[in-house]
Amino acid sequence: LKGNGSSNSSSSNSSTESVVASPTTISASAPSSTDNSSNGTAAGSSGRDQHQQQLALPVHVESGPAWSSSDPECPAWASCWSAICGVWASKWNHRAWLSRRSAGLPEEQLAVSVLMQQVLPGEYAFVLHTASPFSGARGEMYGEMVCGLGETLVGNHPGRPLAFSDKPDGSEMQLLALPSKRQGLFVPAGGTLIARSDTNGEDLAGYAGAGLYDSIPVNPLEPRFPDYATEPLMWDAAFRQQLLDGLVELGYAVESAFNDTPQDIEGVWLGGRFAVVQSRPQVMAACVGAGPGGSGAAASSAGRQRAKALAAAEAAEAAAAVAAVREAGPGPGAGGGSGEW
Repeated sequence: LKGNGSSNSSSSNSSTESVVASPTTISASAPSSTDNSSNGTAAGSSGRDQHQQQLALPVHVESGPAWSSSDPECPAWASCWSAICGVWASKWNHRAWLSRRSAGLPEEQLAVSVLMQQVLPGEYAFVLHTASPFSGARGEMYGEMVCGLGETLVGNHPGRPLAFSDKPDGSEMQLLALPSKRQGLFVPAGGTLIARSDTNGEDLAGYAGAGLYDSIPVNPLEPRFPDYATEPLMWDAAFRQQLLDGLVELGYAVESAFNDTPQDIEGVWLGGRFAVVQSRPQVMAACVGAGPGGSGAAASSAGRQRAKALAAAEAAEAAAAVAAVREAGPGPGAGGGSGEW
């Protein structure tokens, strides 16, 4: 991208592929290098502080692609650029704008970047919360699943997803709803990329900025109508239970990997295997705390039991390895192998 200010070098201006981000592009009050050198170390420190503040602001750039769409090196760039611009523009969709207004968040405080990601094919897509999104109860998992990719789930398409909850109090898993989404979306032949938002709003205290912006595939996803008359999620109770047990096991493992912090997890299932495409700390209005969901809670589902057993086996194996090393001693070295660690 080429900035709307002038560059310090003539060669930067002659190439549309170069990135121009001089301090004067961002703010006219940026101190020059001459000022810094004349004012000594204190002025240099002050200049660095100002630069850090300026670089935290969005850099305004000229519209248009960074190179020609007719470039044979990138024949599909026009589609990529269209998807990127669509995600940027979604900062001002109704939901996103109203959420900022409700939170009293200035427009210039929220910056949107775009991630280009490969779309993983999936027979089913899921979203899993390792703490209840309704009560904040730790250890009470809540999940949703749809046929196809997750765009019909996070995009609020008509119909309901399969929904379930699993509590750590020894009770059985609850099936809350069967799927009724009218349409499923699937990866086209040859695959595709998708442009997705990544904003600093997801890190702002008291502001749940995730899920407000559009995700746009470079090549359109293929719509299909699920055949619920033969769909295993509807009629095969054993298959459905095995799938949900696997989800709970996965959620427990991901949460454990992130120091037992409640997680908002997205992923797909294909051919008997799960793939996690995203996991982030869960934003909750209330949190009951460790309580019943703590590490000593009773396991309620087969998935949770398997995850606990696997974690215990791995811990025992690690402890045995450490004990073996300690028993062998540090060996010869600079200290003469005194046996002290």
